Amino acid sequence: RASQDNTGVGGSNDDLFILCVDREDVSEWSENDKNLLHLAVDKMFMDQKLSKLLNNIELERSIIQKICTSFRELNHGLDLKSVFQATYNAINNLLSVDCVAINLTQRDIHYIAFIRGGINERLLGMEYGINEGLVGQVLKLDHSLPANAFYNGDAPVFSKSHCLVGYKSLFIIPLRPEKGDPIGTLTVAAKPAH
Repeated sequence: RASQDNTGVGGSNDDLFILCVDREDVSEWSENDKNLLHLAVDKMFMDQKLSKLLNNIELERSIIQKICTSFRELNHGLDLKSVFQATYNAINNLLSVDCVAINLTQRDIHYIAFIRGGINERLLGMEYGINEGLVGQVLKLDHSLPANAFYNGDAPVFSKSHCLVGYKSLFIIPLRPEKGDPIGTLTVAAKPAH
């Protein structure tokens, strides 16, 4: 809001603006002139606030549109392979990631049923002990890891012999049915921004 001390300053700590006016007339400003200046400052502040609100609404609309597109992708999945691909497309539509993997469990192992992300695609079909790597811990604890999604590259993701090299962030999420233990995991990783 415009301040009430006749300085013509408006805005909050984040948005400060000053209206400077001058005139050839050397007489004092009338109360009516001062009130008009305060109204101008108030209008400028309200315009700026409305502009920010409209920008935020547009950003939220864009995010909602991406989520809806992602759900449409997922709804088109008819078999496991198409569901995996739709999941990958949905994630890429929402986030900037470099590797996506889906591990499924089978008795005492977990295996990579789907993976996209450069050199890591050679791991497709690899099998690991049910408790191996961070994936195994996520399955055991039924809890996403790492807690802060930060990855320094020295923790085994799938097993001791398979770390994701060159990635800065990592998040492994358990895939849960409505009841019971996780049936697998979703792993998402991203390299540092350049």
